[in-house]
Parts: sequence; structure tokens; C-alpha cells
Amino acid sequence: MTSIEQPILSVKNKISLIAEECIGMPVQKYIPENENVFQGNKFNGCVAFIKFVLIGSGVPIPDFIGPDRVQRPINHVNEFFDHFGINVPYGNQQDGDLIFFSWDGNRPLHVGIVTNEDYYIHGHTKKGAVSKNKIAIYPIKTGVTNPVYTLNPIGFKRPTLATGNTRWFQKTI
Repeated sequence: MTSIEQPILSVKNKISLIAEECIGMPVQKYIPENENVFQGNKFNGCVAFIKFVLIGSGVPIPDFIGPDRVQRPINHVNEFFDHFGINVPYGNQQDGDLIFFSWDGNRPLHVGIVTNEDYYIHGHTKKGAVSKNKIAIYPIKTGVTNPVYTLNPIGFKRPTLATGNTRWFQKTI
């Protein structure tokens, strides 16, 4: 293993390790008035769990420029899906990748962290705790006649780290 490969593996290992350590921690339904990671002693939704793990692993979460041309932090699932990392095809997901779900077929609504090709960990607000589940493909049942997404999970994203290169400004972890 080269010295370049070692940091890449250690970041992925940190993401998985921190996510595993969070299993059982309380999660509440997202409260928009409070963008903090913790509301009381609970994660403030699934995104708060993701931010906690990524920041704790040394992965910076960049701001993005919205349609109103205002720079803002990523605070919602759809913002992570649109502005963070690179797409990974199903079957190529690895530990440390983000996994996204949609309940209505129109937009990303839930996010978790892949721990291996078969399992993911997520802030499960209905169970009220961080939990580990098997990745299963299932159809999105919705009344929408022309959904953007028809199957869950809707996608995977690999976190990236910034580089000093102006042409290749990010590298995968």
C-alpha cells in the first residue's frame, strides 16, 4: 500500500467506525428552526447524523450557491444529493458512501451511510434511533404519475475531499 492510499482508507474506516458507534443514539424528526446537529441530546434528523459522522471523520462539508445566488450550508437531504460527492452506480457502493432514498419519487428525502455492499446505517426518525439495515431494492409506491425515481435506494454518492488542483478540484475518499 502506498502512502497515498493509506489516508484514503483511513477516512473511509473512520466514517464506518463513527457511524457504527452511533447505533442506538437517539434521533428525532427534523426541526427546521434549529439547524444544529443536536437538539437536546438527540440528532436533529438524518442529515444531522450524516454531518456528525462526516465532520468527525475529517470530511469537510462545503457550502453551495443556491438558485438565489446566496452561499449557504448543506442542511437538507436534497442539498447533499445535489451538491456533495460524486455519483456511484448501484453495485459499486462501498463503505463510507452515502445512500439516498425517496418516499414520493420526486426528490431525495432520506440519507444514510453505507457500511459495506449490503448494509447501511441511518438516523431512523420513526424508530427514534440510529440503526443498521440491509440494503434492499424496492419500488416507490406513490400517486405521482411521472416520478423521477421509481426504485429505492435512488442513488449513492461518494464523499470527496478538496485538492489544490484547479482542473481536478476534488478527489474521492
